[in-house]
Amino acid sequence: MIIRIIVNLFFFPCWFEVRFQIPCRIKDEGKDTYNRYLKLGTMYTGKRILIVDDDQDIILSFKVTLEDYGFKVDTRNDALLALSQFKPRFYDLLLIDIRMPNMSGFELSEKIREADPDVKICFITAFDIYYESLLEEYPNMDFNCFIKKPISTQALLERIELELSSA
Repeated sequence: MIIRIIVNLFFFPCWFEVRFQIPCRIKDEGKDTYNRYLKLGTMYTGKRILIVDDDQDIILSFKVTLEDYGFKVDTRNDALLALSQFKPRFYDLLLIDIRMPNMSGFELSEKIREADPDVKICFITAFDIYYESLLEEYPNMDFNCFIKKPISTQALLERIELELSSA
């Protein structure tokens, strides 16, 4: 619970009750408005996300943040373990780091798509993405969603909301 409070205060621009998902007022270009991102917990309660990253700090901050918004989050810090324990049609979204030991995020996503071709995947990276070189190396890959580290809570939630709402 202490970790959740610290993470929330670090990543969040306003005070709020930790136990409840309530909207809080923030200043938005001089207007007093509700922050719509606090309402995500009610919109996506029960949506399942799998995070695969070898960086435990990223896993912890993403997991705590997303759980506070109502997501059910599973994590794996090893791509091979994630692949062996993957359940088709169980997750609404996968967040996969690109650079991991043993297997890259792209290789993992290709193998996961063999088991579940409809799963939505966002790639996590701390590096600049060069789409042309990626398309040459992985011509059959769908590269619609990238999350660049570091990322703010608001930007992370916006990206996940966009991905989950797309058909």
